[in-house]
Amino acid sequence: MAEAVERKHGGLFAKLRRGEPAAYDEAQDAQQQQLLLLFEKRNQLKREFGRTLDELEKLKSEHSELVTSHQYCSERLNGLETMLADPQSSQNAVIYYYLSGLWQHCRNILEQRRADLVAKFEQLEKQKLLDSFKASAVELQKQLERKFEQYDSIYQEMAENLKSLQEQLRRSDKLWHHFRRKKLVVEIAEAEAQVAPVVSQRDECLAELERVRDREPPAFKELSVAAKREINLQLIALAQYLYIHFSENDLAMLARTTQEKHPGESRYGTSQECLAMERPIRDALAKLKVDDKRADRLKRRADYLRQTLKFSGNTDTIPEPDGLGRITLAISTGSQSIESIRGDLLVNVLEQGYWNLDELMLG
Repeated sequence: MAEAVERKHGGLFAKLRRGEPAAYDEAQDAQQQQLLLLFEKRNQLKREFGRTLDELEKLKSEHSELVTSHQYCSERLNGLETMLADPQSSQNAVIYYYLSGLWQHCRNILEQRRADLVAKFEQLEKQKLLDSFKASAVELQKQLERKFEQYDSIYQEMAENLKSLQEQLRRSDKLWHHFRRKKLVVEIAEAEAQVAPVVSQRDECLAELERVRDREPPAFKELSVAAKREINLQLIALAQYLYIHFSENDLAMLARTTQEKHPGESRYGTSQECLAMERPIRDALAKLKVDDKRADRLKRRADYLRQTLKFSGNTDTIPEPDGLGRITLAISTGSQSIESIRGDLLVNVLEQGYWNLDELMLG
């Protein structure tokens, strides 16, 4: 094989050894082009293979999530069917879904509040960013305009002087003006040399002024730490308010168990006891909708939390758990209330995940 290659390319190798240029070989050039194309196709296939592997991993992850979700739904359905098949426990299923609906209702209230707060603070901070940008741009524009006026004033003065020297040179056209013309030529050259950098500086200043005028405001990236803290604080206040509202008859705690147990695992008593639970749940939900003091209660609770909660570092947006170990009911209202008589509730709505609050916190 080596001898065949030597015979085929012997002449070429010999020429290269002697330093002679090799003759252009069209066949060899075509082979080289074909080889380059093969390498390019190989690299393209490798890239496509890599993308396919990434897509496969994504599909595997989605499949795993679907399997888990399907298993969870199947267990709930089996538990529900078991409860409904037994006349003695079927009423428990009704209460279970009453409480599960209560939980989801509170969750929806928090989700909507979060969306409203995020939209509000984004609008405020975008406007603040725009106002700051405009103020900075206006100030910079004023500085550049003053700078341009200074350069332009110097330029106008130097241009008038140059124009005067050129006019004197034009009038000095007589024979006896020979030495005067020589002097004027030198002065004109010096004046032109002096005016050139001023013109350059004025043009640069004008170009910079145009760039400032055409500059676009910076894009809004994300909410500030202060905004995230305020949103989280107001969500905690709302979660505590909801817990307090549904703490009577332990409805909040019972609703939480629906997130931990399947229907078949929940027992609330006999059919008569379950029927007796329906009305308190309906009444509590109805009272929540018509609570005309909600805004005031939330404001007072948020003000209280704002004074008591602490954050570990300058960039932390979730408060330290020490300040959330209990829900204080005796927030000053100017008069004694039923809440202040009941005392504090030893519940951490964030740590215990009430209404899935932990999933709504802004990090």
